[in-house]
Amino acid sequence: MARSQPTAPPGPALRAPSPVPRARAPRVPRAPRALAVRLAAIALVVLPSAAAGADEPGEAGPPAPVMASHALEVVVHTLEVEVHTRSDDGVVFCAIWREPRGFPVERARAAYEAVARSIEGGRTRLRFGSVEPGVAALACFHDENANDTLDTSWVGIPIEGTAASNDARGFMGPPRFEDARFEIAAESPPPLTVRMHYGLLGGGAGSD
Repeated sequence: MARSQPTAPPGPALRAPSPVPRARAPRVPRAPRALAVRLAAIALVVLPSAAAGADEPGEAGPPAPVMASHALEVVVHTLEVEVHTRSDDGVVFCAIWREPRGFPVERARAAYEAVARSIEGGRTRLRFGSVEPGVAALACFHDENANDTLDTSWVGIPIEGTAASNDARGFMGPPRFEDARFEIAAESPPPLTVRMHYGLLGGGAGSD
């Protein structure tokens, strides 16, 4: 008679792992129905207006203000200068300074320059164009040998003719700006007349 095999006692039953609970998104409170209706009505009014402005260029809003530009008008005139010399030789050079610095020897600091290359009967006329009104001082010299230089003696005294506005003359040196100073008016300025002075004693050109 065959023996029956002993059976093992039944173990605990296997169970499937329980599912992990999902995190729930926080609930956003809904706006009251009356408020939602009002917001929808506002959107229906605003959005079509903006779309219409975008479709039609130039009508999206009021035009930007235009700043009016006013250009400053600068008044300029022509200033004429009549110069009297002792001879008809050479040329006459004149310049206008606007400030004392450099007057009357530094031509590089002059505001305006003019040259008369023709002298007749001891007289010549120069013209300065586009001269602005304001304070000025005029200085001239008679370049009799036309070497583009005011010739001087060995001690530095001019041996060619010199002149300045207001007939200003210096003592043992050039005239001062303040002595030669004059005002160029806003209206058409009258012509100036200057007479050359020559040598140490400063003999002047004839006035007749």
